[in-house]
Amino acid sequence: MGEGTVILAPQGQALPQLETIVVESATRTETPVSELTRSVTVVSEVEVEQQQRIDRSVGEILSKTIPGFSPSTEANTDFGQTLRGRTFLTLIDGVPQSTPLRDGRRSLNSIDSAAIERIEVIRGGTALYGFGATGGLVSIITKRPQAGEFNISGDAGVRFSTTHFDDSVGWNTNLQSSGRSGEVDYLISGTAVQRGGFFDADGDRIPADPVGVQGGLADTDTYNVLGKIGFEPDADQRFQLTGNYYSLTQDSDFAGVSFEGDPQQGIKTPALRGNFNPEDPATDNINLNFEYGNTDLWGSGLKAQLYYADIEFIYGKFPGFPQTRIESEKVGSRLTIDTPVELDNWAFEVVWGVDYLQDETQQTATDAPDTSPELSQDALAGFAQLELPIGEWGLINAGVRYEDISVEVSDFTNRQGVFVPGGTLEFQEDIYNLTGTFYATENIDLYGGFSQGFTVTEIGRSLTDQTFATAEEAESEAQRTDNYEIGLRAFYDRWDG
Repeated sequence: MGEGTVILAPQGQALPQLETIVVESATRTETPVSELTRSVTVVSEVEVEQQQRIDRSVGEILSKTIPGFSPSTEANTDFGQTLRGRTFLTLIDGVPQSTPLRDGRRSLNSIDSAAIERIEVIRGGTALYGFGATGGLVSIITKRPQAGEFNISGDAGVRFSTTHFDDSVGWNTNLQSSGRSGEVDYLISGTAVQRGGFFDADGDRIPADPVGVQGGLADTDTYNVLGKIGFEPDADQRFQLTGNYYSLTQDSDFAGVSFEGDPQQGIKTPALRGNFNPEDPATDNINLNFEYGNTDLWGSGLKAQLYYADIEFIYGKFPGFPQTRIESEKVGSRLTIDTPVELDNWAFEVVWGVDYLQDETQQTATDAPDTSPELSQDALAGFAQLELPIGEWGLINAGVRYEDISVEVSDFTNRQGVFVPGGTLEFQEDIYNLTGTFYATENIDLYGGFSQGFTVTEIGRSLTDQTFATAEEAESEAQRTDNYEIGLRAFYDRWDG
């Protein structure tokens, strides 16, 4: 359950006790929501399954379930979607999907909802995560193997318009198997979705790639394959290898664009027959992720992660502009150590570690000369977070994160036809957070505090659209944010909020 959820039982039936909600993303360790010092909402597996019956898009699911998350475009993009008015970092099992060097805004449409166990949303910056998490974090956690040696499940669905059956028929199917034998467990999940044309309440066709949404979902084929294999040699250790492949391609006979209507005046823009895209708009995403965990390594808990991501977006052609694609290849690692400390009978915890990210990103054109540089980022960050209980009164969290980011920019000719010499951009930032929780009563907590975030914020677009004499001038485009919040949580036997 997330914040603001209420469970009521039918008259005469006993009301169940609510389970303790445990999150991982907010502290990089498993922590009950009741012990968090900031605003976090969890979208459970049940809620994901309920929402996907209407729309499978993660952006649409979040817009319906997360307070402070802006409405979805109902398209193949999260362009315009923000968390409390700011951009956010999207992770799938800790692997970054966002492309902050040249923001493609497809991070929420990089996995099918059938592969998701839950989604944890953390508002505001944090010392525990960086490299783009200025407004908050959307952490997508994939399905895990079920108990038992062999489990298999599947589902299928169909949808259509009653006024244009032949052109609108769409279907989806998912098959999942998981199990455990001895020290080894596994999961494999495959999903296929085919969407037909979209029609409005008047029976008129909606353009396959509506102007302004940077990619539609009509007439698309989607495939998602998730695979996991885990090994637990003892009660304290776990090794896990995860692979996720997501592909979406749009092939439509109605991919033209018309400007005859004026949506702002309530006049519809009609769909035109035709397709002037040199290549079919598409999204391709490959994630590989190796994780090792040890709950008792010389008295500390350890989590180590090594990941690889290959991300490609191809956009529909906008009249008067070339068709473009964004390609991003990432290699990174995370090391998190949770160390309990006791001084003079005062027990507290320190979570500390190191993050590394190497990201190569470029925007290219399929039918015109390229006007964007090649960008190669090396980023290293160290962090420490202190969790200090204050007797029975509350809890204080304080943290610091230091980021050292270097971005190599190639020589290029920008959109105005001006040659811009490349160079190296250097960023060193330290960001802080201080949050706390006050246990007002046995059932009510007050929480709040201050946190910061930092991002290099779309260097690729800044260099392409503006006239810089040299690439180094784009260093001024970096963004630092300050976040303040205060809130209240209530936990009772039959409801929380």
